Amino acid sequence: MPDIKKLFEKITRYSALALVILPWIVFLLCYLLNPQWVLTRDALSSFGDPSFSKFPFVYNDGLGVIAIVIWIMSLGIVVTSENKMQTFGGAFWFVAGFFLAMVGIYHSGTYPHDFVSTYFFVQAALTILVMGIASFTAHDFRGALVPISLAIIMPLGDILIPFPSSATTEIFEIVIIDAFVIFSLLNTSGTARMTRTDRKRAKPPYPRIQLIVVGVLVAFFLLLLGLIVYAGI
Repeated sequence: MPDIKKLFEKITRYSALALVILPWIVFLLCYLLNPQWVLTRDALSSFGDPSFSKFPFVYNDGLGVIAIVIWIMSLGIVVTSENKMQTFGGAFWFVAGFFLAMVGIYHSGTYPHDFVSTYFFVQAALTILVMGIASFTAHDFRGALVPISLAIIMPLGDILIPFPSSATTEIFEIVIIDAFVIFSLLNTSGTARMTRTDRKRAKPPYPRIQLIVVGVLVAFFLLLLGLIVYAGI
């Protein structure tokens, strides 16, 4: 089993790296094929709209490939998880990949498109939050604080920043996801090593201030998410 786990740790790292790089390659290729696209006017999903794009399959199939990368990464998270919350986060990330695949199938101009595209980012934000909580349960306060803060920044930016187009909003959210993935790559090995080392030790309770900070941040995120999803902000 340890060998299998090490294999999946590598798979998780490589798929995470691919997830940071691949979307930007797809976007760049779509832009080169569709010079009529304008950043401050259009949406990224315009690349997949047959009435706008010359080669919509490049964007739509590209999202399908990215979704597969997310599924591979989510499987790696589940197999290598050190606690139940990490497993929960991996499951959330798998569902996010499903919504992304649906964005490619229900391209811009189809009825379900707005729903599946919105809920990909909602699911991504929830994944980041849950993975932050997973780090907190593993007694990695810094590893919890950064993802939870990133999860908050995503909906907070949507509410407060006057983005000129859907594309700029989506790019902002993708950058947040990339920041989380990169942080996880840099932080996960240390967290996992600490968890394995301390597994048989009695873990000291968190200072009350840290419990309060994490509790308030999680509650604030849920409030922001509720405003966006239910109030349509």
